[in-house]
Amino acid sequence: MDDELLVRELRQVLTACEQAGIPLFIIGAFSVRAYDCLFRVSQDLDLAVTSDHWPKLKPLLESLGYSVILEQVWITAIKPLGETRIEINISNCSNQSSCS
Repeated sequence: MDDELLVRELRQVLTACEQAGIPLFIIGAFSVRAYDCLFRVSQDLDLAVTSDHWPKLKPLLESLGYSVILEQVWITAIKPLGETRIEINISNCSNQSSCS
């Protein structure tokens, strides 16, 4: 899977969350890559959200075509795209300072 596909999905999810008033934080390999200090080796997106916005995520992601596995502190959202798939892992932070 190429990064262009991941970036396109990331933008779609971030835009939908922004419109719904859900602030997301980019973590994992994409956040490290922003500092040009590491090549991405994973093929998923890692995000974080504060607990007060947690309940809004499942229906939002499902509206974007994702199958959602909801755990107590983690969401895994999977969207098939042709022969590949997008996987998003979202952690539940207790507050904004623990997400950043």
